[in-house]
Amino acid sequence: KGSNNDGLWNEQGASIAIIVTPPWWRTWWAYTGYLLVFVGLGFGTRWLVLNWKIIIASRKARIVSHYRLMEELGRGGMGTVYKATDVNTRQVVALKLLHPDLLKDPENRKRLMAEGQLLSSFDHPNILKVYEVGETEERGFIAMEYLTGGTLREYLHKSFHLPFDEVRHIALQVANGLTEIHTHGVIHRDLKTGNIMLDDQRNVRIMDFGLSKS
Repeated sequence: KGSNNDGLWNEQGASIAIIVTPPWWRTWWAYTGYLLVFVGLGFGTRWLVLNWKIIIASRKARIVSHYRLMEELGRGGMGTVYKATDVNTRQVVALKLLHPDLLKDPENRKRLMAEGQLLSSFDHPNILKVYEVGETEERGFIAMEYLTGGTLREYLHKSFHLPFDEVRHIALQVANGLTEIHTHGVIHRDLKTGNIMLDDQRNVRIMDFGLSKS
């Protein structure tokens, strides 16, 4: 019961309905979410415990020396080339790795190292630049400049026929690169459109010296 400001009493009494709602984190659907998260964490933890060795091995397989492998760029008779990032300098490179099934063959490893050392001795705008030649306990590798123009073979496939001026431009660059190679007393022995790369300005780089000979 109660009275107003004039002292008049309400003898019958009055009521007011009050509805108290919980905060969202204490609602039934929130508790359902908590349950699902808890169950998910349980299954996730169990999966990690069962597969942690595979995860670690896979992560290690994506790191060669100080290079983190990204997508595969191509395969050849001696190795696979990946786009990779130098974890120290963040430089993007093309990383050539000797195929795993050839790792135990000393002659194959020797050829890969010889190719890298030969390329690193060149400093010419039409020969692929090599930044590093190295070897880990499991792999030999060559870190080279990363080019986005693809191979001359791919470019010809997409752009055939080429105008004469472009043919002459490409041919002269190839000849200039070969002149530099021959000046060092080296014969490439595997020159083909698949072994000629292009940069984003369609300038030529001769690559793949795996069969070269002095």
